[in-house]
Amino acid sequence: KNMRWVFNQFYYDSPPGLFYIPFTCFFIGLVIYSHYKLWKVYKYSKGTQKYQIKYFFLATAIGFVGGGFSFLPVYKIDLYPVLNFTVFLYPLIIAYAILRYRFLDIRVAVRRGFLKLILAAFAYGTFYGALWFFERSFGSAWAVSALITGIFIALAFAILWPYIERLTLKFSNRFLYASIYTIQDTLSNLAQDLTSIIDLDKITTLISRVIFKVMDVERVGILVKLPNKPEFQALQMIGFTRQSGGQASKKKISLINNDIISGYVLKHQSALVKGELFLQCQDCREASEQTQMREICEIMDKTKIELILPLIIKDQLIGLIVLGEKQTGDAYTTEDIKLLETLSNQAAIAIENARLYNNMEEMVAEQTQDIRRKNVKLQKLLKMRSEFLDIASHQLRTPISIIKGSASVLSEGDFDDSSDKEKKEVYKAILVKTEKLTQIVADMLYASELDTGKFNLSDKELQTTEIIPYLENIIKSHQEMAQEKNIKLELNKTNKHIKARVSDRYLEIVLDNLIINALTYTKQDGKVEITVKPQDDIIRIEVKDNGIGVPKQDQKELFTKFKRAKNANSMHTDGSGLGLFIIKKMIKAHPKGKCGFKSELGVGSCFWVEVERAVT
Repeated sequence: KNMRWVFNQFYYDSPPGLFYIPFTCFFIGLVIYSHYKLWKVYKYSKGTQKYQIKYFFLATAIGFVGGGFSFLPVYKIDLYPVLNFTVFLYPLIIAYAILRYRFLDIRVAVRRGFLKLILAAFAYGTFYGALWFFERSFGSAWAVSALITGIFIALAFAILWPYIERLTLKFSNRFLYASIYTIQDTLSNLAQDLTSIIDLDKITTLISRVIFKVMDVERVGILVKLPNKPEFQALQMIGFTRQSGGQASKKKISLINNDIISGYVLKHQSALVKGELFLQCQDCREASEQTQMREICEIMDKTKIELILPLIIKDQLIGLIVLGEKQTGDAYTTEDIKLLETLSNQAAIAIENARLYNNMEEMVAEQTQDIRRKNVKLQKLLKMRSEFLDIASHQLRTPISIIKGSASVLSEGDFDDSSDKEKKEVYKAILVKTEKLTQIVADMLYASELDTGKFNLSDKELQTTEIIPYLENIIKSHQEMAQEKNIKLELNKTNKHIKARVSDRYLEIVLDNLIINALTYTKQDGKVEITVKPQDDIIRIEVKDNGIGVPKQDQKELFTKFKRAKNANSMHTDGSGLGLFIIKKMIKAHPKGKCGFKSELGVGSCFWVEVERAVT
């Protein structure tokens, strides 16, 4: 009786019933409140989500406003509901949001809808099948027998429903969700496999190949930050061998070694989708952040990367998984990204474990190598100790034997009746060998001091010395030794006022050793020349002889401890092998100190030292 014919087209229940007014208020209030909540979320959203909310808000607003005009004739406000015709925009806008901004995975939505349809058909069929059965068996669905039977049918339906639902779900997964089911199953198996592998190359190879195959992408790469290396290392690159724009793949993938991308993904700790980042860039109001996003978009365009998955452990970025476009050209769905993010979390743990294991292996290898080096060094030290003891015992035994023999002869009175000349020769032999002992002990003490590695000359120990007078005094002290072998020992004089910044004490030891060596290994009637060659900031002092020379095979280790040339051993058995070692250490302790030599077997040798020239 309340029906009213309006616009010669529609019937309206007007005036409304008692509860229609509260219903209208509740409905409109619910619509307004829902859109208010959407608006609040929209203001703080970014990227794809912002656009999803925007189009959903627009679609529902148009739909509800258009449909809301149907309330007016009920309250006798006869405005034609012309906006009802805009309701068709609702599905169009939603469809656009689905396709453009991943609002829903349309394939999943269709498949789930089909699943619900199957279950609804089963419930519908069961209900009407029961009605048909009651009508045929009991004459009416409201008969007492039918109602009692219905209780048992309802219980059976309630018990069977979960099984039917699981069976239908299994069927849909097998046939309708085949691709999604395969991806989930494969990635789940991959996550399990990762827990049993500790080799970094095997882990990255497995991850890249599975993603490449299952996600059907054009390219996939895995970049990992290895210990002691500042940049990401591309451990796996599938599909990046293709060239684009004349750029080789390695150059392209190296663009990912970028602090901007690293900082961005570490800050947000989520998948970086190129399309979503582009939308965020458009909405961003901060100039610096917008510039950052634009640079990232440009890098991803150049490298043809659509998706970047960060590998993060304890707020530290240890790597990146980069994916190109799908072979089909489809966009990455929300479901895809969720699955890949789950995988990246598992991969990060596996890769970190592998990194730690590799690092531990490297440390073990380094320590093993260090132990081997120390063992080799110890063997050398033991050998040097043995050589030192042999040389020391030999060096000390000869002069001590001579001194002991001479002293014994003197103490027993065997020389009481000898001439003064004979006695003088014995005393001289004792004196010479005593000096030799003193020299040997001094060399050993010097070698011990220099071999600690702590021998340095401070500025206080250095003096400004005129080299020519200094050398003349040293040469004078060796003239007697030269005269005994009729060797011509001379100094080639230059400017007498050449000054050097040296330690007088240690340079004298150096030059004494060089001159003694030259005199010792030069034969009778030979020649030893000392030459001073001043340069801009250094002074070179050369000691040249025409002695026996040094064989080539012995020259390499000549300045090391206890090393002597073979021909030197045969000519002069008393050598300690410490002289040149002492020279090298003492000269190198001087500013700009250097030493070296040139020698030819049977022709002679030229040993030289360089010291700093004093500023005058």
